[in-house]
Amino acid sequence: MIEKKEGSNPFSGNSRHHPLLEEPLLWKITRGVSQAMTALVYSPEDLSIHVSNKIVQMDAVLEKENSFFGRIYNKISGEDITSIALDGVVIQQLHDVVGVKTPLSIEIQYQYNIDHNELRDLYARAQKIINKNTPEPKIKETLSPPSVKRRR
Repeated sequence: MIEKKEGSNPFSGNSRHHPLLEEPLLWKITRGVSQAMTALVYSPEDLSIHVSNKIVQMDAVLEKENSFFGRIYNKISGEDITSIALDGVVIQQLHDVVGVKTPLSIEIQYQYNIDHNELRDLYARAQKIINKNTPEPKIKETLSPPSVKRRR
């Protein structure tokens, strides 16, 4: 299940007319950078690495859930044990690689919570496609080992 993360766009751009109530310059810069980052298109390999890192982070959270103090830590730190927060652009690209239509219309500038089991399934399917389409690196054969001398 994919759901839009609440409060995922803190810079929704409410127009204010009073100069003292105008948003700070740093917020304007941050909004511009975040909008540029949401337009980022991942290569299939980078997309795979990004999603893999998110799954590894979720595995750590689930592992903490096995102990009493780990559950307390997860509760205090606000970790969600059912879903992973991902940018819309990542979810859209992952579905495009797999060739599946997204269950709901994705706006790439927002973050969404996606069930970690669904993400694992999508990731496994995407990995098969990416690995099939990635050519094997060519390795040069050396007939003799290179001569290496120690510097004095």
